[in-house]
Amino acid sequence: MNARLFLLLLIPLILFSCDKEDRVALKSIPQIPEDSIKVTRIWDNDKYCSFTSLVKYQGEYYCAFREGVGHGGDNGSIRILKSLDATNWKEAFFLSHTGFDLRDPNLSVMPDGRLMLICGCQTNSLTRTVVSFLPDKDSEFTEFQEVKMSGELSENCNWIWRATWFDDVCYGVRYGDNHADLYQTKDGINWGYVSTIAHEVTEVQLGRKTNGDLVALARTGSYGLVCYSSSPYKEWVLFSANIILQGQALFVTSSDRMVCVSRSYYDNDKTTLFCNVTHRAFAKLCDFPSGGGDTCYAGIICEDDRLLISYYSCHYSYSDIYLAEIPLKCLKDRGIW
Repeated sequence: MNARLFLLLLIPLILFSCDKEDRVALKSIPQIPEDSIKVTRIWDNDKYCSFTSLVKYQGEYYCAFREGVGHGGDNGSIRILKSLDATNWKEAFFLSHTGFDLRDPNLSVMPDGRLMLICGCQTNSLTRTVVSFLPDKDSEFTEFQEVKMSGELSENCNWIWRATWFDDVCYGVRYGDNHADLYQTKDGINWGYVSTIAHEVTEVQLGRKTNGDLVALARTGSYGLVCYSSSPYKEWVLFSANIILQGQALFVTSSDRMVCVSRSYYDNDKTTLFCNVTHRAFAKLCDFPSGGGDTCYAGIICEDDRLLISYYSCHYSYSDIYLAEIPLKCLKDRGIW
């Protein structure tokens, strides 16, 4: 039995076992109507485009994604689009690493004004993390270099899946050997081990609450984990979420609400927007046009009047890149902001 068929058979059993409180939580906030959401396909070609990241840098919007023959197993490259208004997009960069599959690009703005790009660099069963920098919007990205990491490392996989800057320190979570480790850096190249968050998890997205605590949304084999830690982030408290977390993106509001985008399976495979209603339970806010066997891996930008969310989906053609826009009023009207 192949892995996808097994997952499709397993998910209904997982959902059936979800307790009543969790099912109530999923429906506890009125959903955002479809006519309030604007979705635009911003890139499509004959390649498999996936795994997005979205930032605003020096007054322009940047969307990065992997472009390859399929979901994995080939020499994927990184394409980066940019836009002045988040409506009209143009090609800006196309980056590759000969003989390697570049995966899950992640863009972030450094305190010194540079744009940082990290991604997984994979060949066969070996995965490392590489980094490149854009000095300013009129420059070119530097050549990829492998990051340096302290601590006990995996022989096969040392992948910092996403990086998030909080003030002058960047945090990211390495996964390998079936556990997730928190790392930190100030230069994007030299990463120091901080703590182990959890075992039997892979992709982890970080956020920070107003009191400085970190929250981590982690992918597992079934329901996700919601993990909390206080500075210096050596110890973690873990809770089982009431939703599946896959390719998740996270934004923590000024009132410490977690706005999360994740792949979900409640109505086939969709890219779905959630908001937490307790420390571990989430309510569903809306689905985005998506499906086709593979979707999500989102990026989020929060502006004064709107949320911008990038994601990919196979529901229309082979695999395309989309941008969703939601008025912030839709969240404020539901008591989320």
